[in-house]
Amino acid sequence: MQEIIEQVLEAEERAKKKIEESRKKASAIKAKAEETAGSLLAEAREEAASILQDSVKKTKEEAEASLKKVLTQEESSEISFLETFRSKIDLLSERIVDLVITAEFRKG
Repeated sequence: MQEIIEQVLEAEERAKKKIEESRKKASAIKAKAEETAGSLLAEAREEAASILQDSVKKTKEEAEASLKKVLTQEESSEISFLETFRSKIDLLSERIVDLVITAEFRKG
């Protein structure tokens, strides 16, 4: 009977040791998983920041190109506008000169 009790106590002791070892292993695995998760999150944040910076840079370049295109179109429109009125101004100038010459001719 004593021998059975000792065997049971030894079995309990072995079970306690295995439980403690399992807890330590589980704790180590959990710590490693948390470390890995933290590392993955940091990498994901860096990648997201890089993607965001690239996107902002691309958008800025597109906006600058669009602005340049609009300014070029506006400049072209202004030149066209001036050219249209230049011919009208030339005609008006010729009429004024004709009127002045005619008026001078009539005086004289």
